[in-house]
Amino acid sequence: MNNEAIKRLSYKDPDGYVIELHAQFYRVVYESFREDWEVIAASRILEEMPIVQHELLTKEKWPNELLEWEVKDSDRQKILCVFKLQTISPFVYPWEWTPAMLCEAAILTLEIQKLLLKKGLTLKDASFLNIQFIKGRPCFIDLLSFKKAVTHYPWHAYGQYLRHFFNPLALYRSTDIAVTKMLGAYPDGVDKDSAAAFLPVSTWFNMTELINVHLHKRLDNNKKNTVKSPELSLSKQSEKTEGLLDLNLGYLRKLKTKQGKKKNSDWVSYYEQDVEPGYHTFKKSVVSSMIAKIPERLCCVDLGANDGAYSELACSFFSNVISIEQDMDCCDQVFQKIKNNVYPKTSWTVICADLLNPTPSIGWLNAEHGSLISRINKHNTVLALALVHHLYFKGSIYFDQIINMFSDFSGHYVITEFISPSDKKVIGLSELNASRLALYTMANFKSEILKRFSIIEETPVSETRTVFFLKSNA
Repeated sequence: MNNEAIKRLSYKDPDGYVIELHAQFYRVVYESFREDWEVIAASRILEEMPIVQHELLTKEKWPNELLEWEVKDSDRQKILCVFKLQTISPFVYPWEWTPAMLCEAAILTLEIQKLLLKKGLTLKDASFLNIQFIKGRPCFIDLLSFKKAVTHYPWHAYGQYLRHFFNPLALYRSTDIAVTKMLGAYPDGVDKDSAAAFLPVSTWFNMTELINVHLHKRLDNNKKNTVKSPELSLSKQSEKTEGLLDLNLGYLRKLKTKQGKKKNSDWVSYYEQDVEPGYHTFKKSVVSSMIAKIPERLCCVDLGANDGAYSELACSFFSNVISIEQDMDCCDQVFQKIKNNVYPKTSWTVICADLLNPTPSIGWLNAEHGSLISRINKHNTVLALALVHHLYFKGSIYFDQIINMFSDFSGHYVITEFISPSDKKVIGLSELNASRLALYTMANFKSEILKRFSIIEETPVSETRTVFFLKSNA
């Protein structure tokens, strides 16, 4: 059997793993999880929480490719069961979230732990990687995180909760650090020493931050001198753990209700302040007309989505829309629109990522967490409006490289825009990279397009801006 038919997606859990086979996801569970699974199944807890759908397969329905691959390449442990999982596409990692998303994921993690306490279970880990967002709502994805509780206090995963959720959010509340982007460099979360170093003195006067960061750091540093705490009854353990969870939930819910901090974003009010209303309205009608001519409208990837104005337009046509934008405040606006669920028939996802420095593959063998391009590759349609000049001047990316990127993201159709050298936005950008202005012409842009795409339509939407409708030659 060709081992490339199966792609392993998780590595570090001794009780099982997730694979992708023929674009379908499966969770394989080992016998070592039997006792925990029996408690989980008896509690019916999976019906009480937002967890990705797990369809338990009979042995007759286990994929043959999986069985051949398991015998050949695994530890050869006996399989307890196999689940067919709800497909989530694309996966979005915490370093591509906004702080609002991280906060909602933290709240869900604590709410699940509270629910598990009542069932004699616990979360063995509190990783932000256990959460994905479906239509703007956090959803738990890791069944193997649920374990039969031996003791209820302290919560074993509390330290990981602090690293993955609390410490970054405390930094978000009190500093201007782009905390979720920071997580790309801290894939196991922000440790207490780093958090304490960046947090201002005022956080010593916030009870939750004092306990979770400053006192936690001091207690850990002096743990050799601590006296072993007396053993508590199971009910007292649960009571203490629930009190700790409630303290954190109160902090997070208060943080959630506050308006998102605006860090002087240049783009969050772009369409209101920097664009003529007539141009915006006319361009929308042109783009709508082009989209309507696409025969099979499955997925649209909006590159440089800004506040999601054209992603919203795409939601009226496509069943799946992905907004990729580097500005955190713009992404927060898109996230709020997704949460409002104005387009219930469309799966709309926001990814906070810089196209000039797209998310790389990380984790075990650089295969555990895929790159941005590997997760978005070859979708149906790409929107790239008012983007080319930014890549060309700000990133020193040539037209041929930009067109190659369009091809990487779309095997079918692209709707893009060329903004002429006389446009005030191009004049402003080109001052930073004036040597590149000579080759920045419509003729050169079209010449590179025609190497990979056919131009179905080109429509001027203002004196200096033209929208192109492209179809791949492949």
